[in-house]
Amino acid sequence: MTDNDVVFDVAIVGGGAAGLSAALVLGRQQRHVLLLDSGDPRNAASPAIHMVLTRDGISPDEFFRLGRAELDEFPGVQRRSAVVERIGGQQGAFEVTFAGRTVRAKYVLLATGQHDQLGSLPGLSERWGRGVYHCSYCHGFESLDAKIAVLAVRPMDAMIARYLRDRFSQDVVLCTQGLAVDPVPGVSLIDVPVTRITGAEPALQLQLANGDTLECNRVFYRPDATQSNRLAADLGCESNADWAAVTVDAQHQTSVPGVYAVGDCAMNRAAPVPLGFVAAGMGEGQRAAMWIDQALFAETLSHTG
Repeated sequence: MTDNDVVFDVAIVGGGAAGLSAALVLGRQQRHVLLLDSGDPRNAASPAIHMVLTRDGISPDEFFRLGRAELDEFPGVQRRSAVVERIGGQQGAFEVTFAGRTVRAKYVLLATGQHDQLGSLPGLSERWGRGVYHCSYCHGFESLDAKIAVLAVRPMDAMIARYLRDRFSQDVVLCTQGLAVDPVPGVSLIDVPVTRITGAEPALQLQLANGDTLECNRVFYRPDATQSNRLAADLGCESNADWAAVTVDAQHQTSVPGVYAVGDCAMNRAAPVPLGFVAAGMGEGQRAAMWIDQALFAETLSHTG
């Protein structure tokens, strides 16, 4: 029997923390699951994952390896390394196309993440996750007493500098990059644009447009992000334009019946901001999988025998 001959209970698109967690729950409930992963995780550049109980500091590669190994214990879960090209159909009869073939699934769970838009500042992308970090929760503790520079992308990024100053270091500099930013107590402001990043953590240099050099140990920079693909948009899923995230309800259902979304690609429509944490994605995957399983179970209640 091939994939084309069966109808999966759930097709999960994305094999990061959220997708793996959902597949684990559904596998344990003996659901027939197809997990499709492109192999391009958002946190691939980071040397460590933080704030995951019993796994704080684990590398993303090892974390995902362990997760995939656990899934292999459940015969109902099939994994494929593939880029999903298209999803069509409707609840109970979705068609998922990848690698030149199409499979059918009753439900779809999107766990496709986001892509960070790092911009064109020379030297930044090479140090992304290795000297340049996006999240004060994920990487703040490792920045204790460090000399920190914050590169502003938007005026509200001044709050990142203020938070880092409050929690982790007395030596924080905010590079405004030409933005109008209100003064931040205890934080130095540099209005001259940064033109290049050189050096290696913990000895980074920010080259300024006036020829000066700012030395620091770590840089925090929160770029804009986009959906990693057009699958949700092509399905017609409602989204939050401010956060480039698919909006979902408390059960992680999108606006399209039968399509759920979890992890970085999604946010609760009642929430003020999305939470891009690995542990949060794992919890979302669990919750969505439970509700999908309950929907599948409810379908059997109408049958006799």
